[in-house]
Parts: sequence; structure tokens; C-alpha cells
Amino acid sequence: PGGGGDGGIASRARLISPSLRSRDFPSAFRPLLAQGRSPFVMFTVLPNGRVSNCKVYQSSGNPELDTITCSLVTSRFVYRPAYNRRGEAVPSQMAYRQAN
Repeated sequence: PGGGGDGGIASRARLISPSLRSRDFPSAFRPLLAQGRSPFVMFTVLPNGRVSNCKVYQSSGNPELDTITCSLVTSRFVYRPAYNRRGEAVPSQMAYRQAN
């Protein structure tokens, strides 16, 4: 939703790269993911479709798993960026939780 005089968001960012799978994580962390212990992370999708500023919103309970998740999201995710009503790519906030 709009504000700031940029015409508002006309289309949301959409993930175009594959989502993460448990095999993308080091094997030591896969049992935690299978138990549903995955962090909920929030980040910015930049106008170029890349991810920045990943932060843990809700921890998995394991700081290393939290860090690895943000690292993987930042390095692997590519988005079709959000666009404002003037057709300009704009930054947007997104959230992600790794499925088991």
C-alpha cells in the first residue's frame, strides 16, 4: 500500500529462483528443520530483485541455523521486484519461513 508519493505498490515482489530445500542446509541442521524448528526471517527485496538486510524475526532457537538461513536467503533468492503504479521497481519488505 502506498504513501510517500510514489504511487503505491501496484505489484508485489515474487520469488523467481527456487525456494530453499532442507538439503541446502548443512546436514547437522536438517533434523532441526524436520522438527519444525526454522526461523522466520524478514528482508528487503531491492529494485534489482536481490535480497538485503535479512533479519531474524522469530528465532529457531539455534543461532547458527538462524544465521545460515539468512545467509542462504540473501545469496540464493532472486525476485521479480515490486513495482509502483508508475511502473518503477521499488524496494519491498518480505518474510520467509523454511518449510520442513
